[in-house]
Amino acid sequence: MPAVKHIGSDCHTIYMNDGIRICARACSCCWDKTIPEDYEGQVNYLARRCKTGHTSVLEHSNLIVLYRLPNTLVSREDIIQLQTAIDFLGNNRYLNTVARMPKNGGGPCILIGGSYRGFDDVYHSVSDSVHNYGMLKLITEQLYQHVNSMMFPDLTDGDTPILNKDSFLDAEPDAVSDYFNPIGTNLYEDDKVKFISIDNIEQIKRNVDRICPNTFSIDDIAKVASATILFKDMSRTGTHQLVRHRNGITQESQRYVDYSHAAFADPLAFKPEKYDVDKKYDFEFGGQKFSMTSMELGESIIGIYHYLIDQGMMKEDARSFLPGNVKCRRLYMTFTYKTLLKFFELRCHPAAQAEIRSFAMSARKGFETETEKFKVEPDKNTGVDEIISDKEIIMEKIIENTPELNKEEKEND
Repeated sequence: MPAVKHIGSDCHTIYMNDGIRICARACSCCWDKTIPEDYEGQVNYLARRCKTGHTSVLEHSNLIVLYRLPNTLVSREDIIQLQTAIDFLGNNRYLNTVARMPKNGGGPCILIGGSYRGFDDVYHSVSDSVHNYGMLKLITEQLYQHVNSMMFPDLTDGDTPILNKDSFLDAEPDAVSDYFNPIGTNLYEDDKVKFISIDNIEQIKRNVDRICPNTFSIDDIAKVASATILFKDMSRTGTHQLVRHRNGITQESQRYVDYSHAAFADPLAFKPEKYDVDKKYDFEFGGQKFSMTSMELGESIIGIYHYLIDQGMMKEDARSFLPGNVKCRRLYMTFTYKTLLKFFELRCHPAAQAEIRSFAMSARKGFETETEKFKVEPDKNTGVDEIISDKEIIMEKIIENTPELNKEEKEND
């Protein structure tokens, strides 16, 4: 795990998923396009999307780094590092951070996990004065080593780029590295979900412990470890509920994908104890009487779509006449372990709506199947102080360990 040091601090790459391949696969579902098979082709495919501002697809990537502050502050550079760390904890909505103060000595340790988009956003959320100092400089070095420059066009292009494009290695990740997780090939799949990638929480914990032994718990790791799941053939009514669990989301676009041959998700089929799906419902439309099952009715409504397309109506307008329960063939969603467990808690509950509950139950089975492969022991006493989530606490902890600053604080009281 390459490390970069600066003024008593250091930064290590702990883990990264197969971001390029996962993001390219997810991106392809928006336009229903076939992606290149080779790594370089997928980089270029994503780069074209990023240059047009469609960076949300990058939220399926995950890079985890570990940053350690010095135990004491002795210089102006140290103060800048601390301020940058505080900015990370408080200003970024795309990154997940866990900070702890080890009891056995050493300064605050900050575990940071998030997508390429999250790290990109950092440079826009902190002041220009800290771009070349402290924590951000150390993390920049990790990005240079492990992320492709074409994922950051707004930071590397233009007359005054924030990042140096020539500093990026732009190399394909080493599949046998102990901090890289290649995209899965034999992960759980059923008729509702397919696991695309799941971070090895055992490996992450092991990598963290090599640098900061007995400092971060499995629960801490769960806040930065990720899993990407493909939800298949869920109704649009169901996906409206799913996307409320705000994570990395890429969904098949009704604006660009032709729905002439789309399928209907019969809502009654999810409640066999309540409905007879063969029952016919009588209604009138346009002065004519009809008698249809719920499935026949849904399919008939979808059938209107292709007539509108054939007569020149654009897909983005014809979609307005599709029923809410038209099937979305593909929706990719990337969770952290923590947000995925919360999703299970809410959507596997008996009170949850029937369709999304059935998908959540499938996803939970897949998660349990995959995580059983990881040999993670229950947390023992980690010997850590309380979790640090507030910038004032970080400042207090470091002042306590810095005689010069501690003396100055007392004189000012």
